Formats: sequence, C-alpha cells, structure tokens
Amino acid sequence: SLWYEVNNLEDINLPAFDLVKIRSINKAVLELVDMGDLSALKAINIGGVAATLALMGFKNKIGCDVKLEPSSLDSLRLDEWMFSEAPGFVLTIAADKVDRALHRLQAQDISHWVLGVTKSEFNLKIYNAALDRNWLDVNLNQVKSNWENGLNYE
Repeated sequence: SLWYEVNNLEDINLPAFDLVKIRSINKAVLELVDMGDLSALKAINIGGVAATLALMGFKNKIGCDVKLEPSSLDSLRLDEWMFSEAPGFVLTIAADKVDRALHRLQAQDISHWVLGVTKSEFNLKIYNAALDRNWLDVNLNQVKSNWENGLNYE
C-alpha cells in the first residue's frame, strides 16, 4: 500500500481479498448501472476514498460534503479508512434512486455506506462525527491544479 510506504509503516498485515466477494460487488455495481441508478462511479484505487472523491469532482467542478460515523470506519483510524486502497467503488446516486439502489445492495449483502452529498461548491469537506469536527475542508481548485501539473522544482 502506498499509504503504508509513505508513512514508513512496517509489519502491516494487509487484508487478504475475498475474490468471490469482489466479484459479487462488481456484479451488483454493474446491475445498478444497467438499472440507470448511478450518475457516476469510480473504482477506489491509489489514494483511497479521499483521492477518489476529489478525482470524481474534477471534470464538472463538483464538490462534496462527507459525514463519517464511527460505524463507517470498520474499526480503522480515519486516515487509514480514507487512504486505504482496498477494492471498492464510490457511487453517485440521484436522490430519487437512493432507496432502490441501497435496497439492491442490502439484498445482495454488499457492504456499503452513505458518505454524503455532492454540492456546487468545489470543495471537499470530510466531517468526523466521532470527534464532532471537520477532518478535512479543502478547495478542490488547488488540488486539481496540483494533480494536473504534478511536481515542480523551485
């Protein structure tokens, strides 16, 4: 994991992936696509959920407000959960289709969390409910510029 490498963490027991479960998740997501329930989706990969949320907003300059409850974190620290590269997806579902999509995921025993809502302001806000404070509140214009332009030497 890039997160563990950057933070010089050793002797980490990374999870073994259940390939049958991953196949079930992929199948469920494809069914939601076929049903027309998703307005956007992105696989979680390098950078984890935090990077995925930022990248999803770049094209149309859409931000989001995320509220993480302790039950969402699977007993992980917030930074571990937000930057974990475990397989999964971030889905955007129109408000009038949320109930149907969530019912479908529950019926197939797919773990899922409602993270928050999209918004017109181009920033990413992540609220930690356990600590009753914002964990992150960042303007995505600067993040997008850094991502598009890469590293610079001054």
